[in-house]
This record gives sequence, structure tokens and C-alpha cells, in this order.
Amino acid sequence: MEKRMFPFFTVDDYEKEQEFLQDMTSKGWYLKDYKGFRYYFEKSEPNDYVYRIDYKEPLDDLDEYLSVFEDAGWEVVLQYPVFHGAWIYFRKPNYDENVEIFTNDESRLSLLKKNPHTLDDFWSIHVRSIVAHFARKPTNQLAPYYLANTRPLFNDYSCSVRSSFHTFDT
Repeated sequence: MEKRMFPFFTVDDYEKEQEFLQDMTSKGWYLKDYKGFRYYFEKSEPNDYVYRIDYKEPLDDLDEYLSVFEDAGWEVVLQYPVFHGAWIYFRKPNYDENVEIFTNDESRLSLLKKNPHTLDDFWSIHVRSIVAHFARKPTNQLAPYYLANTRPLFNDYSCSVRSSFHTFDT
């Protein structure tokens, strides 16, 4: 069984995103893929995993970078290419004592500084895609289309800006 979800997280909400993924795994939904702002989960036995997210740029030494994490017991779940780098999702059983990938506040802050244009580019791309989508629909059809194809849900994982996400079970 597969589940698709559309939670909205910004770069500075990475800790909420990590909690969201941990909560999903505790319910038996394991992150399988991420594309088009959708998270794809696969059903399995519930487990207690900790998720951590990092942005790697440039990617020329990616194999060495990943081997450091794998040697420390982290499993690479997903690599999501963005601009000149990639968001990398790691997980590890929660019973391990060392469940942090950042050793201090400075290294945590560096995650947000690594790709400062991401949020601006995200909004630019997002607005353009919404305009392009609705430009294809006649104006009198917008409301029925929206009402028929969306189910807004709110939860603790949404970012500080009011947002919603959609869940699709297949």
C-alpha cells in the first residue's frame, strides 16, 4: 500500500519535517520518494527511526560524504536534487545514542546558509506553476475544480505560515 502526502515545509522548518517523517514511521509509513512537492510513503511495520536532513553542495565528493554517514550507522533514504546540490534524507534507529548529524549550533545554522536562495526560488517557481495551471482552466470552472480535487488538512507539522497538505491513499 502506498500513501501520498503534500505537507508544506520551508528550509527553516527542517526540524518539523524530520519530526513529521519520524511520526509517519512510528505509524508504519516509510518515506519512499519525494517529487512534485509530494511525499510518497510505503506501508510496513511501525518502527522508531530518527530522520535527519542535510543539503549537500557541491556534489563532486558525494560518495565520500555519504560513506561518512553510512559508517556512523545512518541509512541514506533519499537524495533530492535541487539547483547545484541535493537534499539528503538520512534515518537511523532511535535507540542509538548519537542521533544528531550537526555537532553544534554553528553547523545547524550552516544548513540554512548553504542554500539561501532556495525559498525565494521556491516561491517564484510555485507562483509560476499555479498561474500556468489555472491559465489552462476557464475562470468559471476554477471553484468546482478546486472543491472537487482538494481536501485541506491542518496539523502540527505545517510551517508557521498557514498551510495545508493533502493525503492520497492508493
